[in-house]
This record gives sequence, C-alpha cells and structure tokens, in this order.
Amino acid sequence: MKVKMATEIQLLFSQSDRELLAIINDEKASGTKTAIQNITANRAKIESRLNQLDNILNHSQAKNILAKLQNEFASYTETEETIINDARHNKTVPSGVISDYQTKRSLLTGYITEFKNFQENLMSKAMKNASQLEKNLLQMIVVSSGLMIAVMLFIAYWIVSGTGKSLNNISKVMAHINYDDLTSLPRADVTTDDEIGEIGAA
Repeated sequence: MKVKMATEIQLLFSQSDRELLAIINDEKASGTKTAIQNITANRAKIESRLNQLDNILNHSQAKNILAKLQNEFASYTETEETIINDARHNKTVPSGVISDYQTKRSLLTGYITEFKNFQENLMSKAMKNASQLEKNLLQMIVVSSGLMIAVMLFIAYWIVSGTGKSLNNISKVMAHINYDDLTSLPRADVTTDDEIGEIGAA
C-alpha cells in the first residue's frame, strides 16, 4: 500500500511537472487555465497521499524520508505558485525562479524515489521473511509427518510381532497334542486379553 501510494505521488508529480513546464514554455498561455487546474488538483491529491502516509508509517527511517519529502514539496509548491501567478498575469517567468524550480524539482524527485525504494526494500525483506517462514513450516510438517509415520510403523510392528509370537506359541502347543489321549492337553503360554489369548487358554 505504501509503495502504491509513493508511486501515485510520483505519477501525480510527473503530471504536474509536465503541466508546469508547458506553462513556462507557452508564451501565448494557451491552455494555461486547464494546466493550472490540473496542477492544483494534483497538488491536493499529493498532499492527501502524503498525509495518509504520515498517518500509517511506523518505521523511523521512512518517517524521516517522508518529512524531507513533505518539506521539499512545500518549498516546491511555493515556487510552483510563483510560476502560476506569473502565468496568470501573462508575465515571463524570471530565470532565477526557473532555476529555483529546477533545483527543487530535482530534490523532490530524489526524495520521492528514495522513499519508494526504501518501502520496496522493506516489502522485499518482508516477502523474504515470509518465504523463509513458509520453508521452515514445510520442513516442520515433513519432519513431524516422518516421525508420526515412524511411530505408527513401530506400533504396527509391535502389535503384529506380539500377535505373531502368540500364534507361534499356540501353533507349537498344537503340534505336541497327542490326539490318541485327549485327557491331558498341554497349555499354551499366551497371556494376552484378546481373541488370541482366549484361543491359547482353551
């Protein structure tokens, strides 16, 4: 959102700058009224975006850059207003004012770019952190899934081997039964409380 707002400020400033250059270079002042209206509308939008940014920023370095940007924008708008007033009165804009305008324009463009780049870097770091967190979570899921599978296999092995042992004991006892004399039957050594244990006790 902050990068988007910085981009909007950059675009609005570029539009106003083109309009102002047209006013400076247009000796006949054709279209000056429309250009002034566009500049005034863009100025209000830029000020609104700057105020919104000022309210939502929480990083001290971003606030410092924004403060510089706001101060330079205020200074730039003073020069801009001087040029507009000269245009309204069909006066030629003095070269000192044009030079001042170019200097302030350069500084303002630099601050806008610096702010935008700073916000993009913050966003890029946040995306990298989120990506790393996602990788860590995925690794944890894979490791815990592996551990769960290992535990389940161990439990299954324990159950099957216990059942297999009991069945093996019953099988050995049955192999030693003397079917000619069923008065004394050997007992299987099975102590489980399940169906296998019942068979062994019978």
